[in-house]
Amino acid sequence: MPEERKLVSILFADVTDSTALGDGLDPEDVRALMSRYYDHAHRIIPAYGGTLEKFIGDAVMAIFGFSQTHGDDAERALAAALALREAIGTDPVLHDRFRLRIGVNIGEVVATSNPESLDFLITGDAVNVAARLQQGARPGEILANERTRFAVRTAFLFEEARDLRARGKPQPLHVFPLKGARAIRQVEQTPFMGRKQDLLQLQVLEARTMEEQRPQLVSIVAPAGTGKTRLVEEFLKRLAPEEGFQVAFARCLPYGQSLTYWPLRGLLSDLLGSEPDHVRLSAVFTRAGYQVSECFDPKFWSYSQRKPLQAAFPRLRESALEAAAYFEQHQDWAAMHEALDGAAQSTIYMRQWQEGLKLIQRRLTLPDLSPDEWADLVLWLAEAHFWESDYTRCISGLQDALESLRPGHSIAHMGAIASWLAFTYFLVGRWDEAMGLLPRLQEIADLVHYDQSASARLLKGYHAALWIALAREEQPLIDALAAFVQTYAPLLGTTLQGYIEALLTDELENMPLHLEAEAKHDTVLIMLCLFFNERGKPLFHDLLQAISDADLPKSALGDLAEISLALKQNDNARLARAIEAAEAHQLVPHAARMRIVLAQRLGDPTPLQLARPVLERLGDRQFLRRLEEVEKSLRPP
Repeated sequence: MPEERKLVSILFADVTDSTALGDGLDPEDVRALMSRYYDHAHRIIPAYGGTLEKFIGDAVMAIFGFSQTHGDDAERALAAALALREAIGTDPVLHDRFRLRIGVNIGEVVATSNPESLDFLITGDAVNVAARLQQGARPGEILANERTRFAVRTAFLFEEARDLRARGKPQPLHVFPLKGARAIRQVEQTPFMGRKQDLLQLQVLEARTMEEQRPQLVSIVAPAGTGKTRLVEEFLKRLAPEEGFQVAFARCLPYGQSLTYWPLRGLLSDLLGSEPDHVRLSAVFTRAGYQVSECFDPKFWSYSQRKPLQAAFPRLRESALEAAAYFEQHQDWAAMHEALDGAAQSTIYMRQWQEGLKLIQRRLTLPDLSPDEWADLVLWLAEAHFWESDYTRCISGLQDALESLRPGHSIAHMGAIASWLAFTYFLVGRWDEAMGLLPRLQEIADLVHYDQSASARLLKGYHAALWIALAREEQPLIDALAAFVQTYAPLLGTTLQGYIEALLTDELENMPLHLEAEAKHDTVLIMLCLFFNERGKPLFHDLLQAISDADLPKSALGDLAEISLALKQNDNARLARAIEAAEAHQLVPHAARMRIVLAQRLGDPTPLQLARPVLERLGDRQFLRRLEEVEKSLRPP
């Protein structure tokens, strides 16, 4: 196995008084608490760029700067320590039971890795020192040694130093308790030396911009710590204010903290001189010759209105693929992942599903893929198969993913995978398998109930289980499932709330016939279509428009929309063809239920003969009873 020497930052975190905790609680309760603690670690450490090396009892060991080196790995380690301590301190279950002791150390280690199993082993005195720092920390304290404090001095504040007697060390360790992050980072700059040719290249582009009065885009790509930011700062200092240059910065939050539009907001704030608002932005667009209504109408961003923008996607994809090839040549796997991600997204926005699938599959073969990224890619791959109506591959991929989950994958991702699988099982009529996933969904829901976002990702699976329970008229289960769905449905707006009420009562009268932006998720659109179609009602305008904007004609949405249009046009021949097409595309339960609607509209009981065996196999008591009512009404007097 290859070995390499690396400078890394090491974090050790341990739960204080864990032995006493085990004495006072049932082993299963202790296991549940520790799982909750580990889940926080699994979520936080990778988000800050670290790698979870191992769990040792109730201790966590993480490495920063091993699989991927950043210029600020020590800062990332301390930021992760603060985030982990805060997560435990604010957790509604753990906060009064767990207190952490954390030690962070910088040092050289020997890393032994096995490329086949992706396992690695870190050894060296730096590991021992980090463990001693953790052992010497007081409950709730984060300790760093002198080298770590010096490396992060511009970003973090520390308490007064103290000496720590450490086992195996002849001299006391000089340690610093972490106080917190600085509100404003200190800037220390050394003299700017050389780089004349780099500056000349930027100045040539500056001159070209002034001469042609056209923008220029510059990308500066180099390894971490080689002075990219400093080069840009020196160039910007040399711009002449009298030439009308205005400098604005897009600031990204560090260490994996993500707010989607934060950089754009910062850029606009710098350009406008204040916080952006509708009035100021409208004035800018008006001066540029745009119609403000076009730019700020929400419909502008619907898929149908974005079609003219698709001309940019091929160029974006080509640029991303060129970047991926460059990063592959330099074995910069993290950057290559980002480039392939951009290429895949551009390809899928162009609705070229097969090419997009190939790019996703290529990412799955690359090294340095974190557990969370792996789970995201598996979900994306399954969704792409789903919207191509390839439910067999979708189900197979999700099943394999559930079986492949291992330590390092978050509970939230496990829930999202199980939820998608249950939803797909429901749609294609594998109801027993969908309900077989319910215990796992319930277990995950118990573990993530404190995290609203993770809980909401279970909504698809619970929603599907609620439909099956209603069909089988299992009232106690209906009550339990409805409680969960009604808790998280408000996140998707009042339309979904009204629909859930209508689903539970089987009455449409009070359901709002408009669709808010929050509810325009493609799987929500599917459930709304099922609900209206199976009651013989055409879809309302907002729902039809949302389906059209989604532009997924080969998917379940296309089949369901065709059925609705046949209902709206009162075209029974078209309806019969649409039902057969839905059945051919594996939407078996919906096709069976729609044959009841067709029989009623035709005044002919023949379609009921095809519906009955399917409903009996599914155990669909609700629609079997409806079938009997329609059959009775069609009998000759």
